[in-house]
Amino acid sequence: MSGVSYVRFNIGTFKDSRKISTIVFLALLSISLIDLISGKFFLAIKDSDFLTAFPNYEISGFFGRPDFYENTLAEQWMGQEYWQYGPMHQFITIPLYLLPSIYLVTTLLLVILTLLYMKTIFTYISMASPDGLNGPKVGGIFIILCAFYPFLAAINQRNLEIVELFFVVIAANYHRKSNFFVSGFVIGLAAGIKFLPVIIVLLFILEKNKKALLGFSLSFLPQIVLAQLVFGWERSFTYRLLSEGESETIPLRQGLADVILRLLGNNGGNYNAAYLLIASLVSISTYIFLVKFFRLQQNAEERWRIWSFVLAFVCLMVPHSNNYYFVLFVPLIIDVYLDLLRNRVKRDFFLFFIGLILVSAPLPIALFWRLLPESEMNSGQMALQQIQSLSPMFFGGLMLLILAIKNSKRILKLAS
Repeated sequence: MSGVSYVRFNIGTFKDSRKISTIVFLALLSISLIDLISGKFFLAIKDSDFLTAFPNYEISGFFGRPDFYENTLAEQWMGQEYWQYGPMHQFITIPLYLLPSIYLVTTLLLVILTLLYMKTIFTYISMASPDGLNGPKVGGIFIILCAFYPFLAAINQRNLEIVELFFVVIAANYHRKSNFFVSGFVIGLAAGIKFLPVIIVLLFILEKNKKALLGFSLSFLPQIVLAQLVFGWERSFTYRLLSEGESETIPLRQGLADVILRLLGNNGGNYNAAYLLIASLVSISTYIFLVKFFRLQQNAEERWRIWSFVLAFVCLMVPHSNNYYFVLFVPLIIDVYLDLLRNRVKRDFFLFFIGLILVSAPLPIALFWRLLPESEMNSGQMALQQIQSLSPMFFGGLMLLILAIKNSKRILKLAS
């Protein structure tokens, strides 16, 4: 008896990806309308890292809307003195100042960021598996990534790490096609949002990719100059945190520096010491890590496959690594998933799912917290903080990265 036959997807171009996106768009639009009619109960957000940076005081004034800035979380955190994150974070959100309310801003972002995330998944699958996948295999990774806690944390706060991820994958696709200048230019846009993708530039330097470096420079450096003229880097809240450091950690942060601080008892003054320790560790290990991979992968057009390892590595190592930063693990998860489908090593399947469970360990408590009545939300928040204080996302992410490195020769698809 013949087995069941499934249609193979080239998901990056297949028309069903558009159908899925259309269905999701209509569903989100319906949810948004229902929420608006019912009194803005579910989609309105009050506590969000995005809303500490948006709206911006200067841009609100430029559009003649100082009222848009008043009584916001951004005014509470930044006042009239500071601005937050990278230049592109400010510039890319300028069209949102045309909307009449913060509620409509966050509702529109829910739709846009979700669609961008889906496009990112489809694009990376088509890059990593050009021969296509059958329907159930595509559905499997799609379900895993839609239930991925870092994505849900990012989308809940409307954080632009999702846009960073999208830009990095688009840049990798251009790199794959040997369009190195555009690849570098797009990485410059991504790095201008919250800086983490700047680690990709180290790859450009190591491979002596002058076109990519030129593209990055023409994209990133004007942002730096324009930000100085408009906002002033001396008023950057991000620069202040990096230069002055912090005296303690919080459970939200899941990077190695914060794991060390929690092991040390989170005593004041430890953060700067941990910061220096991690900076040294990252500098040495990143160099060794990348040199090894460049020896493995001699084909310049295929070196974009190294990017997923680097993104995951920097999430684990960078200080102040909030839980939603781990959305940058998505390319690595897709790489490992595809490798498991090809080789079907039972032990690796087990490690993969344990890693995913640990990274998404806060999810059940986070969902339960949202369903609690307002009078009991504090207890739900405390439970969530207790889970995150165990650093499950760091250990789960580390397990996924180790699994990927162990199978790196297969994942990188070495040229013969």
